[in-house]
Amino acid sequence: MGDSDLLGWMFGETTTERPLILFVCTGNICRSPFAAEAARKRLEAAGFEVGSAGTIADRGRPSTDDAVAAAAELGIDLTAHRSRPVTDDQLARAEHVYVMDGTHLDHLRRSRPDAELLDPDGADIADPYGRGIEAYRTAYRTISDAMDRRLAEWGP
Repeated sequence: MGDSDLLGWMFGETTTERPLILFVCTGNICRSPFAAEAARKRLEAAGFEVGSAGTIADRGRPSTDDAVAAAAELGIDLTAHRSRPVTDDQLARAEHVYVMDGTHLDHLRRSRPDAELLDPDGADIADPYGRGIEAYRTAYRTISDAMDRRLAEWGP
C-alpha cells in the first residue's frame, strides 16, 4: 500500500468501486460516524461501501467520550473513528448521501441536490454534542430507527 493509499485508508477515503452510501453531519464526531458504523454492519456484506464526513469537520478529531460510550451501548465501536471533512470526491462517488439536519442539506445543495435527510419523515436528528450522554443515546436511537426504515431502499 502506497503512502497516499495508507493515508486514504486511515481517514476512510477508499478508492473501491463498490456503491458508496455517505452520511454527513456537522463535525463528523458523533452522528454521522455512528450512522456509518451502524450501516456498515448491515451493508458491507451486500457489497456497499459506507462512509461519513462533516460539513465543517476538522480532520483527525476523535469522537467524544459520551459518543463512544453511548454507541458502545448499542454495539457500535467509535474508538478508532477520526473526523474528516466531506470532499467533492466523496460527494461525486456516493450513490446516496444522507444528512442529519436541514443545515447539512443547505450546505450540500449545490454539489448534491439529491442529498436527503436520513429520517424518511424529514425530521432533523438533533446534534447531541456537548449535551450529555442521554442526548447521544436519544440521537443514536433516532438514527437507528431512521436507518431501519431506509434499509429497504438500499437493497440488501
